[in-house]
Amino acid sequence: MFFEGTPAVARELNRVMRISDDIIRHAIYRVEPKHVDTTRIEKPSEPPLEELTPEDMEAEQAEAFEEETAVEQIDELQEDSEAASEEETTESAEVTEPISEEVVEAAKETIEKES
Repeated sequence: MFFEGTPAVARELNRVMRISDDIIRHAIYRVEPKHVDTTRIEKPSEPPLEELTPEDMEAEQAEAFEEETAVEQIDELQEDSEAASEEETTESAEVTEPISEEVVEAAKETIEKES
């Protein structure tokens, strides 16, 4: 059997053949086109194009619009969460301001008294 495809196609074909109980042994080789008699290779026929009815086209457009809207909503949510993360970072930066020496001394005195 001859086929044309990317290396990913060859890997998938190899995987499927290893799984199949009907195939005992197989090998996939890369062959340069100049070494193959391409006149004997059957090309797959193109499937006929479907004629879309106006209802089908409207349904496809509605589906595309819903998909686009969902993507926009996801983008907005991501932007909101990023903005919230930035606000939390700003708030935590405010909390982590240096502690005054007076507070440190008072804490040390409290610890010494409790000990």
